Amino acid sequence: METQDARKLDKVALEERRKQAVRLYQSGKCNNCTEIGKIVGAHRNTVGKWISRWKKSGLPALKVKKCGRPFGFGRRLLPHEETKIRKDLVDHCPDQLRLPFALWTRQAVRLHIKISFGIEIPV
Repeated sequence: METQDARKLDKVALEERRKQAVRLYQSGKCNNCTEIGKIVGAHRNTVGKWISRWKKSGLPALKVKKCGRPFGFGRRLLPHEETKIRKDLVDHCPDQLRLPFALWTRQAVRLHIKISFGIEIPV
């Protein structure tokens, strides 16, 4: 079987691939992770991780967890601060707020945030 991009599969299919790998390991027909990986379409290191988790915690360890960063993770501004900045961007030009810009650019927004809240934002 050819390897598939697991990001495009749904949770049920991902969990089934993991369970299939464990069943092949349990049956003893496939001796190593490379053989199992070829059958289920995953890299041997990935299969090894699945089997290790299964050995340690059983079938619940094969469940697919939510991917990505949590909502709001890494934010620099609080929600009320974001609201104020958005309102300023819509209602005012930079020169009306005494900034040395004619139009809103990333640098202008960055400077406005620094003046308003004292927070350094990377460009």
